[in-house]
Amino acid sequence: MSAGNIVQTLDKTSPRNGGTVPSIREVISMKPLDTIALILVIVGALNWGLWGLFQWDLVAFIFGGQSAALSRVVYTLVGIAGVWSITLLAKSGKSA
Repeated sequence: MSAGNIVQTLDKTSPRNGGTVPSIREVISMKPLDTIALILVIVGALNWGLWGLFQWDLVAFIFGGQSAALSRVVYTLVGIAGVWSITLLAKSGKSA
């Protein structure tokens, strides 16, 4: 499957085409802050998934424990990104 076919396939699932997954073009054209927020929300989701499945906190492992300053910064940024993502959801609802 060529890159063009992948883009066309993903474009068919775009919210503007009735799908629910943003197309690659829409993700690339996102504002940098929106992209950073999306990445942080994904990091948070993966961390919660690891915690739920294995009771293992990846952020704490990487940054030196749950109470380490850097871990707390990451947790805070993930929380802020989650709140920011609510605005992304609201924006996508207006265009539907």
